[in-house]
Amino acid sequence: MGQEPTITLSISESGKHPNSTYCFHIMLDDKVLASNQNLSFEDSKKVREISHSFGALFEHGCRPMKEAEAQKVLGKQLFNLWLASSWDKIKAGVPVGSMRSLVIASDVPEVLNLPWELLLPPKSDFLGIDSWFRIRRFPSSENQLAPFTGDLRPRPLRLLFMACSPTDLDTLDYEREEEALFRAIYGQDVAFDSCDLGTFEELKDKINEFKPHVVHLTGHGAVIDEQGCFAFEDEDGKKDLVPSEELRRFLAGSSVQCVFVSGCQSGKAPIEAIGGISARGWFLQRFLWPLGGLRPSPTIWPQILPRHSTRT
Repeated sequence: MGQEPTITLSISESGKHPNSTYCFHIMLDDKVLASNQNLSFEDSKKVREISHSFGALFEHGCRPMKEAEAQKVLGKQLFNLWLASSWDKIKAGVPVGSMRSLVIASDVPEVLNLPWELLLPPKSDFLGIDSWFRIRRFPSSENQLAPFTGDLRPRPLRLLFMACSPTDLDTLDYEREEEALFRAIYGQDVAFDSCDLGTFEELKDKINEFKPHVVHLTGHGAVIDEQGCFAFEDEDGKKDLVPSEELRRFLAGSSVQCVFVSGCQSGKAPIEAIGGISARGWFLQRFLWPLGGLRPSPTIWPQILPRHSTRT
């Protein structure tokens, strides 16, 4: 199967915060479509406001929701800021009827945390639910995402879910998230398993035993001294903060190719704090579930499942 076209939007920050502006380039595979494009200070400020206000939806202890019309307004706004001026070139360069990837490449957390799945081109649907598009975030503006050249393990897709709710932290409604996950994978060729104790040791044992492709962690996160941490549970049910670097060291030698982290502050952590929790695959944060709140199904699983099934 031929390599699908890749549209790369590389975004960097120029100047010092809060007076910085954004510079971006757009490439279609190896062809430059737009170079050294700059957002104005006002537009750059608007981007930061969008990122912060959208992230705030996840901080209220309930399912984040955004009205359908507001989603459309936001999607059009994002499209006009970043892609509108090059959209005709993009359409002309992508073969009709082919899958295509949109890669957001940046080392700026506010940029990566934008709800890119809501991008809304004219006379189209949100790109996050467009069956012809796959959207990926890449934490570097200097490099392009390398094409996938390996072989995926045979079906079924193996998914491991772990919810951690330490007794000395706020109670989480993780059962609703697990239900949403079940709805997302219902009827798909997926082998599912979950953890019961919420400890880091249990996670390691389950990964070694079950050998999942995907790990979905939900719970509390924290940024301590610019180091991202996930709050597992200890033997007494209290928090056990495990640094992202320790998670990465373990996962790098495992079967895991994709990690979801749904936790407080996971979307705010600097790239250095979370960089490459899964060194061999994707690291996905909570910002990947913008459509209708905490619902993985509209944006993520339609992208993961076809990629897995068509290459096995």
